[in-house]
Amino acid sequence: MVAAGGSEGDEGGGGVLGILYWLECQAKVSSASALEESTNSLILRPPWLLANSKLKQTNAVMESLRGGLEGKILAERAQAKEQADKAQQEHESLSQELKQVKVSAQEQCQELER
Repeated sequence: MVAAGGSEGDEGGGGVLGILYWLECQAKVSSASALEESTNSLILRPPWLLANSKLKQTNAVMESLRGGLEGKILAERAQAKEQADKAQQEHESLSQELKQVKVSAQEQCQELER
């Protein structure tokens, strides 16, 4: 999904907020076109039938958008977890290296004292 004027990976504001903004803009465009269509088709169909049809269409669009947004959120969560795991591994590695340096420094100090 690419925000208007954006590129793949640039969600027009970054991450979930950019997607939400894009979805809101799309909903406004859909609402405007639906209003225009309903105004033009009132003569052809009874209002209650039109309202029911629009409600079904709106619900379908909302479900589609919700599914896409949930997918993006899950992907971002997975990426964040992966980054956190990588940072944890790096922290453990650096801690181990620091311990080794301390032991080596202590051994060298002991040799100098002898």
